[in-house]
Amino acid sequence: MKNILILAFFGHIGLFAQPCPVRGDSKNVKIQAADRLKNRQYFTKAFAKPLDLETLMQDGAKDTGAVYVDAYITSAKISGPESCECHIKEKSFLDYHIYISYAGNDKLGKHNQIVEVSRYSRSLNPDLTFDYVKTLIGHKVRIYGYVFNDEEHKSAIGSWRAGIQEIHPVFFIDKLE
Repeated sequence: MKNILILAFFGHIGLFAQPCPVRGDSKNVKIQAADRLKNRQYFTKAFAKPLDLETLMQDGAKDTGAVYVDAYITSAKISGPESCECHIKEKSFLDYHIYISYAGNDKLGKHNQIVEVSRYSRSLNPDLTFDYVKTLIGHKVRIYGYVFNDEEHKSAIGSWRAGIQEIHPVFFIDKLE
């Protein structure tokens, strides 16, 4: 009986203990709100509206709802720790930063935009692995997710990204060619 109670107690804690909440680890309310958007946990392709890549790259998306965009993946990397992942360095927590552009051979910079796959989107779509993303470099794809205005990267416009609007989180990437 004692073992059952201990198991029940620790099992109960496990149900509610999260190493990183959706709001991340920042104490700043504005950053917490942004992290909640980065960590959205629900998506269905049926509600996604088409978004032109040019509009995304010029920060012209008016709606931060469900969208899809057609683009070429030019590069991908696993990000470093961020507040939305509670600065946890474990690979399963880190986002994938995917660079997209009009052409598969565009170099990083003003002709590229960022889209990000989060741990939550991977939990809903386990096929969205980093190895899968790497196989898509140079290919035209359709990317599904939510528009997010990443104000933290204004200074990077023109160097490694076109604008501040991203698709973050990305939930699906379908290969088109």
